[in-house]
Amino acid sequence: LWCVEWARDGTRLFAGSESGTIQERRGADLALERRLEGHAMAVVALALRPDGLCLASCSLDCTLRLWPVRRRRAVARVVLLQPLDFWALAWRPDGRRLATGAADGALRLLDPDPDEAAAAPPELVRCLDGREAAACTAVAYSDCMRYLAAGFRNGFVYVQDTQERLRLHKFRHHAHAVRQVAVTRDSTALLTATDDAAVHIYALADGALRHTLRGHSAAVTGLSLSH
Repeated sequence: LWCVEWARDGTRLFAGSESGTIQERRGADLALERRLEGHAMAVVALALRPDGLCLASCSLDCTLRLWPVRRRRAVARVVLLQPLDFWALAWRPDGRRLATGAADGALRLLDPDPDEAAAAPPELVRCLDGREAAACTAVAYSDCMRYLAAGFRNGFVYVQDTQERLRLHKFRHHAHAVRQVAVTRDSTALLTATDDAAVHIYALADGALRHTLRGHSAAVTGLSLSH
């Protein structure tokens, strides 16, 4: 398994596998409910829309798919973007926008609907330029929906103010890849999980490092904040 995603009510778990299938599991014992098939290579990221109706998935087969998972027969729609290695997905809390991070270092912001045959062209956000460019490996929205954070394989972190449509921060305090990012519920702090075996906590207002959490002996590949 490469990735997992819980439903907010805790009743369902989705797991992306190296084979390209997505397992849907339910109940206290997480019994296998069904397998969602469509990807040809490993599924590397999953994101369930907050209303629980649509699951986004991306894979090493360079496709992004949307699954109407509340239906008995969930047939995915392939989002028609140019073939890219997508590595990260995050729904905005209102479920109306999906942020994707790709190997070319750009964020693509989509307004997808799994029932529509075609989606509007994505909004492209170029976070890093020139020799700074690296794959985007993590994305996250703040609960207030104002901030969008991204982490990159070369250690950069980027934060956008989506209301003002401007860059709030771009910094490189990490010597290694950023694997996951998260914004606290009150939108005051940004957390990063990195290959330097630590979790770093930054003030969102000024980007200053506040704390470093150590204890792991190898790369920290994920983190999650409680609700």
